[in-house]
Amino acid sequence: MRLHRFILDLDLSADELVISDREATNQIRNVFRMEAGDPFIVCDGKGIEATVRVVSDDPSTSSGPSAIVAKVVDRRAVDTESATKVTLYCAVLKRENFELVVQKAVECGVSAIVPVISSRTIKLGVKLDRLQKIATEACEQSGRGIVPAIAEPMSLRLAIVHAKPNATNFLFEPGSPDFPETLVPSGIVSAGLFIGPEGGWDPTELDLMHSADFTAVSLGPRILRAETAAIAATFLATRA
Repeated sequence: MRLHRFILDLDLSADELVISDREATNQIRNVFRMEAGDPFIVCDGKGIEATVRVVSDDPSTSSGPSAIVAKVVDRRAVDTESATKVTLYCAVLKRENFELVVQKAVECGVSAIVPVISSRTIKLGVKLDRLQKIATEACEQSGRGIVPAIAEPMSLRLAIVHAKPNATNFLFEPGSPDFPETLVPSGIVSAGLFIGPEGGWDPTELDLMHSADFTAVSLGPRILRAETAAIAATFLATRA
């Protein structure tokens, strides 16, 4: 049986946890209807998780009326991260599409996501708190132990500077050679994936990335929507 899993800001070294997060306590109490003795998993979002059992759901606890006390049964490191640290630099898309990219890229194993403002970006509003919540929930669902950070939106020029420490950076451009089947055997320990907006990068932006020695690649002969390309590229880059 797969246990319900929560990523919470808690010190998992303690033998007993007091869970006061309103959303988590609501799910434990009212959605999953857990009772004393029922097990679930708590992860700290930094690579450690613990199996716990409900001890009490006592409204009189000093931590507040919504707190749930759970006893730690065991704890362990979570080893589900990709061997290659992948940062997705994705042009800001309209809200629902960008939220889909964040959710699925995190499930695939991305290490970080940087929203990029390009000359053809149509939608500029990015709600970082909502995107970070989506990333956390995607980690809970996919069994990851480390929650990727969502960076503040930045211009392409700043994104290129941000990407300099990467071992390699890939520019996804139709008509280029196919993206490598896997990055790990090549010894690539970190990679940046640059995905353009709905209308594609403009010629000046392409020149900037080519001048920065980005490796131009494609995802095959068909033209994919930006959100499809971002998800597919992340999956290919992180699957080992």
